[in-house]
Order: sequence, then structure tokens, then C-alpha cells
Amino acid sequence: MRQAAHAAVQCDPTRGDAEFYASIHRIVGTHKEASIAAAHRWLDFAPQSALAHFWVGATVAASGRMGDATVYLQRAARLQPYATFFQTWFAVGLFCTGRKDAGLRHLRGILAFEPHDYLSNFWLGLLASHARRFDEARDAVNRAYQVSGSTQALAALGYVEATSGS
Repeated sequence: MRQAAHAAVQCDPTRGDAEFYASIHRIVGTHKEASIAAAHRWLDFAPQSALAHFWVGATVAASGRMGDATVYLQRAARLQPYATFFQTWFAVGLFCTGRKDAGLRHLRGILAFEPHDYLSNFWLGLLASHARRFDEARDAVNRAYQVSGSTQALAALGYVEATSGS
């Protein structure tokens, strides 16, 4: 992906998204600020892009600044109000910034709209477990597993069981 993104930047240096994707690998190393700066440049090119706001939020979160990240995640969710992906990540941001009830409530709202959404069920399971709401957590990760059949959902169920003492 990095090579394709570099080629896209060569073809059109004004493509903020291509520059960002070319630098995203830096987020896992010591050069997080380079990825964050590239994400911000993308946002400058496309201020109405929910995806650009999401990636700024994600890169800022990876640097440990969840409060700042949640602002961008909320903007992404507002720009695409029916996209459960952006809504879910905003809910996770709320939870991780100490607004646990608001985050859980937001996830429940998503699932009232789309009860079979894997990502929302998965995160509701993990976060409800952190909030010590184990019955809700089990139900959510079981729904995530029913939707996906994934080992990730099974691992989440194991996590819920382990944290609940079952």
C-alpha cells in the first residue's frame, strides 16, 4: 500500500489522502507526528471528508491524545451520521476519555438502529466488560460472533469471561 500511495503522490502531489497513506506506517514508530501532520494536510484539502477527520482522530489517538482525537471522531460521525463505522469509533472515543456512560449509550443507540453491526457489538462487548457490565458484554460479543464467526469475536468473549471471573 505504501508504494501505491507514494506513486499516487508522485502523480498528483495535491492528493492529501495519498500523502497520508504514504506516511501512515510511521504511526507505529517514533515518528507519529509525521503521520499526524500528513493527516492534517489531508484534512486541509478535504475539510468535509468524514474519512479525513477519522484518520486525524485515529492518528492523534495513537499518540495518546484521546481528548483531541474524540473531537475529530465526533466530526466524522456528524459528517456521515448513518455510517456506523464512524459512530462506533466516536463512541469508543467517548468511553476512553472518561465519558463511559455516554460511550456505552452511543453504542446502544447504534445497535438499536443496526442490531447486527459487528464493530459496534464487538466494542460494546469490550467496553461493557471494562465497565463491569458483564451480562451486556457477553450478549454483545456473542452477537458479534454470530455476525462474523471470527476468532477476534471469540477472543473478545474469552476476555469478557476472564474479566468477569467466570
